[in-house]
Amino acid sequence: MAQFTASDFQSPSRSSGEDNTTCVDVACGGGIVELRDSKVAFGSPADHRIRLSHAEFDAFQQGVRAGRTEALPVEVTRRADGSYRFRAAGARDTETAVLTFDQAEVDAFHHDIHTGQYDIRYRSADPAPEASTSV
Repeated sequence: MAQFTASDFQSPSRSSGEDNTTCVDVACGGGIVELRDSKVAFGSPADHRIRLSHAEFDAFQQGVRAGRTEALPVEVTRRADGSYRFRAAGARDTETAVLTFDQAEVDAFHHDIHTGQYDIRYRSADPAPEASTSV
């Protein structure tokens, strides 16, 4: 299983925030893709991750590109306050990471999905068993 360092995570090309670093960060390697929240200090107890196989991340990206929001490996729920909650699909709240992003952060992440930025990043990585978990 891949163990990612801070430098393994890629921020969207259109990150939000004053320092242009507030976003959904993505790391790829060893057949695994992880999502994390750049607003949280790397490695801190609150630094939760959504871990997917490459196939699951591909399915998620295909769904985003097609405008689908249901039956994807990552559940993205818009909340009443306008924020978005990300979590691995099918996981119970007690066993999964929940990441929260605002509209600008989600828009930047989706922009890079639509332009294929993450496809380029991990296409050459080795495949791994397919199973989603949270860390």
